[in-house]
Amino acid sequence: STIAYASSHEEERAEKVLHTGEVIPFNSLEEGLKFIRQQNTPSYKQLACKEVRLYVHDPKLRKFRFINTPGLGDRLDCYEKLTLDYLETQETDLVVWTFQLETAANSSEIAIFAKSLATRKKTVLGIVTGSLSGHEHDVEYDPQSDEEKTSVVCSIEKHLGEYLDRVILYDSHVVRTLVDQLYKDPDKESDENFKKRMQASG
Repeated sequence: STIAYASSHEEERAEKVLHTGEVIPFNSLEEGLKFIRQQNTPSYKQLACKEVRLYVHDPKLRKFRFINTPGLGDRLDCYEKLTLDYLETQETDLVVWTFQLETAANSSEIAIFAKSLATRKKTVLGIVTGSLSGHEHDVEYDPQSDEEKTSVVCSIEKHLGEYLDRVILYDSHVVRTLVDQLYKDPDKESDENFKKRMQASG
């Protein structure tokens, strides 16, 4: 799926592109979002599409186009192949690869991925998610000083070395909570404890 910009005078919308090049619009953005969820759409219908495009009202997308590919180790090998084939086309400037903490050190998965990036250097941003899990309310906890988590980062760096830009320990749940607080009280940005918490969450 591709997320692209819809200007303010356009409606948010979604469309699917078949392998023949035919473009078929969905009735709504929500219908398009439902289509790309594997639990809602049979795999044969998804695989009949080359791409699903989502156009949304986000000004940041004037400069960026986000492409969400199936994950490695997906329930079907054909989904994984689509991702690897796409990476080999070199149509992306930056690959953001999210890892779960428990499976981030899967060296065989990383090796498959690295092979598809064989001609590219420094194109991967690694995101290890759930980095504050179990420490959400501990304001003194820093995942950068947690040996278990830093060993995961080291493993990713070892296997993706020349392809890697960097690895970030990130916790989306905590980040969302902090960003919500910041919207309600912009003065928090100058609070040292708040800044430390933001940094710890990635």
